[in-house]
Amino acid sequence: MGEEVLSPSIEQRHGIGIKEGNGTVLQVNVKNEKMRIPEYNKFKQQISDHYALRAITSSDKREVFLTFGDIKRALLISPTKANVKFEAPQGEEVCETKANLPSYGDAIEIKIFRSPVPLDSPRLNPFAKAGILIKSGASILDNSLFKYENEPAALYFWGEAYCDGIAEKIKKGETGIIDLNRAGIEWRHEYCQAIQATIENILDPLIQEKRKELERKEEKKEVAEPTKKMLRKLCNVLNELANKEFEEWESPAEEPLPPRIKELTILPRFANIELDKPRPFSIYAPPELVRVAGNKVMLDSDNINISLLSSHVSLDKKHPKDPNLYYGIFKVVGRVNNEEATIRGKLVEQETVAHVKVAKPKPRPSVKPRGFISGILPDEVADPIQRVEYVKDTGEIKIKIRFPGVARYLRSGLEGGETEQGKVFLAELVGEAFCRQLAVIKLERGETSPFPGAEIDFFNSTVNNLQKKYLDRIHEAVAG
Repeated sequence: MGEEVLSPSIEQRHGIGIKEGNGTVLQVNVKNEKMRIPEYNKFKQQISDHYALRAITSSDKREVFLTFGDIKRALLISPTKANVKFEAPQGEEVCETKANLPSYGDAIEIKIFRSPVPLDSPRLNPFAKAGILIKSGASILDNSLFKYENEPAALYFWGEAYCDGIAEKIKKGETGIIDLNRAGIEWRHEYCQAIQATIENILDPLIQEKRKELERKEEKKEVAEPTKKMLRKLCNVLNELANKEFEEWESPAEEPLPPRIKELTILPRFANIELDKPRPFSIYAPPELVRVAGNKVMLDSDNINISLLSSHVSLDKKHPKDPNLYYGIFKVVGRVNNEEATIRGKLVEQETVAHVKVAKPKPRPSVKPRGFISGILPDEVADPIQRVEYVKDTGEIKIKIRFPGVARYLRSGLEGGETEQGKVFLAELVGEAFCRQLAVIKLERGETSPFPGAEIDFFNSTVNNLQKKYLDRIHEAVAG
């Protein structure tokens, strides 16, 4: 895909609708046949709704035209008047306030509106209308509901938060605030966490009030005791499966820490890796290095027969035994016996290495298992956006009774879950949420596609593989 900003002639400017004043022409040529381009109407909607473009597409002082051409079909759509315009949701203002960021004191101005109907969640959706736009300078940097992105009551809210401190820090050369992959704000940065905490504190009472309102509209039934017993058994099975899946990920690699780590360090420095079995390595850095250089470490191997499951790793966790030390975990897999490789990690100017050989590994100490499913329960909120979800804060899997199609098998209080059809459907829903969350954790901990642009396919493939691995056991636990 190529793009260029043109300087058109007067005739060309008039031809595309720029009669007077200033105007910018951006021409995008898509030459990669594997790249999927939406049809005109959807593409226009995506441009108008994308959070980063709303300062342009919502302005009454600008006119935006979209000329759309398809060479293969000899299709050209060239409007004669402005046709790209963001339409804000209907609703009422429920909050307008100013606050100071904790530990920094920088001012932040927040304005929040409430919609009469739920809006799309901004989670992995740059076109969603729910969410708080993060603004600084003349830019919109992100749109988020933070820890509430999967909360149905939160999807009734949208608004904006203006923090001039972000732009000021970037102008001064501070790094790590903005994601280098153009994915918006880097929320793991301490300054950004202060922004998030401030907005969440203001959002929380509004969302809690809306949640109670939604709950008052529903008459709920209690889950029957036999069903509760089956769900407790199922939770135990899920935690057993999860602990087995992530026993190598739950803590840093087994090598003991040196007395003090003052530079970027991979541990273990020397290791055998079993053929075709990914082996975890830990990489450490002191906080002063992370503050200066960021937390994204680039990885590579000098042997194509010994590969990395990710090209980078993030130093986004504090070590459980040393909170002043940051670490991340990545995996290495060997494809040919007796091959050797040097694994390099690079963080700006600092570099560290580890040496591996494809051979039978030394015995490893066991890792204490830890579960993450605390309960399975019905959720009868109106107009849910999905039929089942995993709530990270509580560890609960929630079955959305009012999602279309679910009530055909499961009703209030999970009534119907004792029937054969209900059991099958319940197992499928729980398996869906469980395997998707396992896949999310895998990706968060370093397993990513080796091919740029294939991240969604890689995620879906990971979910499918986990379902092949665990769905039968989940069905067995529900039917038992």
